[in-house]
Amino acid sequence: MEAVLEAAGALGGPGGMRLHLHAWRPAAPRGVLAIVHGLGAHIGRYDWHGRYFASHGLAVYGYDQAGHGRSGGVRGHTPGYGA
Repeated sequence: MEAVLEAAGALGGPGGMRLHLHAWRPAAPRGVLAIVHGLGAHIGRYDWHGRYFASHGLAVYGYDQAGHGRSGGVRGHTPGYGA
């Protein structure tokens, strides 16, 4: 298994909102996987998945959606459901 480097940071979101980013990266990635969590979740719930795929050669990135986990925003809020 390859060594896995974990990193956390922030992305700029809508209106300047801070979105929490988490990454699991092997020493020499052979591909990239993005994780998007569901309603009421946060990227921390996917730590096991990130470690697993990174140990198998994939760089894994995920973030807390607005209003979830460590990201800014009103908890459980949506600006609308229309398309």
